[in-house]
Amino acid sequence: MGQTKHAPPSPEVWKELYEAAARFRSIESWNWLYDSSTFGVQDPVTKTVAYCSVMGALGELHGLVAYLGAEGLLVLEKTALDGVDYNDINLGKDVRCLMATFESRRHLDKPDLKVIRQLGLSFRGKHNWPKFRSYEPGFFPWYLNEREAIFLTAILQQAVDVCLRAKDDPDLVLMADGRPYLVRVAKLEDGDIVWKDQKMLPEPPPEPDVDTSTHIDELQLAKIRNLARTTDDVWDADVFYTPACIQEDPKSRPRYPLMSLWVDHKTGLILGSEMAEHSDYKQAFVDQLINIVEQTKVRPRQIRVKRESAYRLYQKVASGLGITIRQVQNLGRIESIQFELADFLAQH
Repeated sequence: MGQTKHAPPSPEVWKELYEAAARFRSIESWNWLYDSSTFGVQDPVTKTVAYCSVMGALGELHGLVAYLGAEGLLVLEKTALDGVDYNDINLGKDVRCLMATFESRRHLDKPDLKVIRQLGLSFRGKHNWPKFRSYEPGFFPWYLNEREAIFLTAILQQAVDVCLRAKDDPDLVLMADGRPYLVRVAKLEDGDIVWKDQKMLPEPPPEPDVDTSTHIDELQLAKIRNLARTTDDVWDADVFYTPACIQEDPKSRPRYPLMSLWVDHKTGLILGSEMAEHSDYKQAFVDQLINIVEQTKVRPRQIRVKRESAYRLYQKVASGLGITIRQVQNLGRIESIQFELADFLAQH
């Protein structure tokens, strides 16, 4: 089972995927649907619902993105409600989805072109070359494994059915806003798989993980708290994926390590930064906050964070240090530093 999950698609699976993509491309549903038009397709094996959005109404990027499960639906709904935050350094790095796009040949990688040649296919022009990618939080967009390719094939096939009907009935794919979504579900009837419409309420948001991985020495924390003087300072903090990824070998999926950044809100002075792997970043970043307070012998009046994940990570230790922590919409100084970091890494 594990080997099948990560195995590359067979030629037969690739063939069906490219056929499904060609059919979806041919109907050009972006001419009557918008990014906010949403419907679901349930994986017959895992029962995960992919919440689908057609891209291309603005003429920039044609294709379909399938956000996976409740976690993916949250991203889709937030994007539709608040728009895309192009200043967020995590943009594209914290989403779980499958994507099929139609691009120029120069935007495809060698593995994409190799599959196309092996299948004996040929494409010409802009917005015509199929490109398939898997997105996982903290990882570089990567090539599909067999399981993902099979599911994306089903998604594109069912998208054709739904999109053609939505041309005459736009309400079919309205974003639910608490109402049931239209979801295509596979049923077994007389030995055959038949796809049918089903109205399904949005999945509940995933509960935040109960953090059992970090250890805080309460006695040490009390000692540091008593030795540090209270100030009127405000510190800004963020936990984010680094702009540059790491790849051990050409066949492994590149990953983005996590980084913490602490900045004095008033002066812009960087108080500390640290990088850590996905598996141990929580303890490393909690320890970092404790160390900054211990070394500076200063307790700020308030810590400001942007992300809920950072709020949850630092809430307990901040409380133990007698520091108020608050979630805000943006962190201007930190975002400027992140932009400079990304720009520097892009040039080196």
